[in-house]
Amino acid sequence: MSNNRTNQLHFSQLTRLMLAVGALSVLTACGGGDGDSTAAAPTPAAPPPAANPVVTLSGTVMRDAALKSATVCMDLNANGACEDGEPASAKTGADGTYSLSYSTAQVSAAQVAAASLIAVLTPGSLTDPNTTTDADDADWTPGRTYALRQVPGKAGQINPLTTLVAVGMAAGMSEAVARSNVALQLAIAQSKIDNYQDDPAFNEASVVDSARLMALTVDAVVDEGGTLIVGDQTAAIAATTGTLRALNYTDAANYFLRSLPVQAKAAGDAGSTSVDSREGKTAGVATDPATLYNTAYLTPTGWVRCDASVPLKGTVGNPSRGTFCNTEVTVGDNTGISDVSGRTMSSVVNEFQANSETNTINAGLPTTGLLAALGGATFPSGSQAFTRSNLVLNQSIRISSISNDVRPASENSNTLEQLIANRPASGVTLSTAAGSLSLGVS
Repeated sequence: MSNNRTNQLHFSQLTRLMLAVGALSVLTACGGGDGDSTAAAPTPAAPPPAANPVVTLSGTVMRDAALKSATVCMDLNANGACEDGEPASAKTGADGTYSLSYSTAQVSAAQVAAASLIAVLTPGSLTDPNTTTDADDADWTPGRTYALRQVPGKAGQINPLTTLVAVGMAAGMSEAVARSNVALQLAIAQSKIDNYQDDPAFNEASVVDSARLMALTVDAVVDEGGTLIVGDQTAAIAATTGTLRALNYTDAANYFLRSLPVQAKAAGDAGSTSVDSREGKTAGVATDPATLYNTAYLTPTGWVRCDASVPLKGTVGNPSRGTFCNTEVTVGDNTGISDVSGRTMSSVVNEFQANSETNTINAGLPTTGLLAALGGATFPSGSQAFTRSNLVLNQSIRISSISNDVRPASENSNTLEQLIANRPASGVTLSTAAGSLSLGVS
């Protein structure tokens, strides 16, 4: 990306020093005599008033790496845009460097302390010199016009992580508290907030959990028009019903429900804890939990079936991190957040059906029975609908279906060598998968 830069203030001030030189004159009387005469030194002239100093602010604009063609300005009216009368830089070059100047006669110290420097990113084609581009992401351009920001009163590097800290401060946190919460929320060192360019560049083929990747995750939320939230990671949490993760409903005798109720937590401990709650019925009979919780992960202590007894650990805010089954680590964000308080549940179900890519309610199933069961029921106050996107940050080993991925006991394949001997390639028909065995390990 770019070299680390610290905040810089360059002062240019004209200072004048006037030295008054007094000449002492001795007057003597003409024609002799011994009369004395004295002369007082003149009073020095007052120096002229100093000129109003000019202050220069500089730094870099970063995303994955340096951002070219971003405009940096002092957002005096806090509207997220650069306007006439606000000190602004020229568009950044390939190294992402910006520099802007203002006179103290133009902008007061109080205004400087309250205003953030923002970097406005401009969408467009890659061939347009006005389009903002990323030095390490050749195909990326902004999806819309948006701004990254620094915290009020500071210059230096402007990036998605400093933007998140600024969001926390706008919500009432001090800078120190906001920085601490952002670091906990994204599991990064606080020092990385101001410079993460020494982390590896993003590579889809080999994801590396780093502050640089967290910065890209934060940027994606803003780019997609989402809402950034800095959570108070050590605050107490009251138990709630949490989120409805999935619902397949035919009738009261045939359904599957998965939700993530949040457990209560006292103040002091960081993050949050949820329970993976699943229930269902088939032909009126409660579904066997062994079927509902059908996945196992290989953990440092052995294989673990991920059921309701294994808590889900996470952080608070948007974006946030989570750990599933004490093994699989993800980072994700909520987008398309909408308040559905007071709305009929049936209308929200119909909205979900309109987008097959994000729908988790009766996906691929008729909604007739579900809509009939919901009737005119409405969502309680505080209810929200949103789309959650997660990125897996580590490589876990899991069995995807414990119930189905089994070997007949008669096969006596207790070792890999026995399994190969009992399932020779010559006995496999690829077109029908006959002779093969899915172990469901990924």
